[in-house]
Amino acid sequence: LATEGLARCRRRLGGVTLPAILARADFRRPLPFRDASFDAVLAIKSINHARPEEATLAFAEAMRVLGEPGVPAETA
Repeated sequence: LATEGLARCRRRLGGVTLPAILARADFRRPLPFRDASFDAVLAIKSINHARPEEATLAFAEAMRVLGEPGVPAETA
């Protein structure tokens, strides 16, 4: 997410009582989170622009940080 998109998401979640962590990360590097620490991982308009080896790392990292049953999602 661009910085402004992340800020917009934070504002919209302001009144939500469910815990949510919104973070911006570089999909070419390991994610700075523990294994199985999320219920969902969403990549918005990013991985489809990656080189094959970068996309492989991004999906592997998404699966690593997802708990059971985790939900990975990517938008083109």
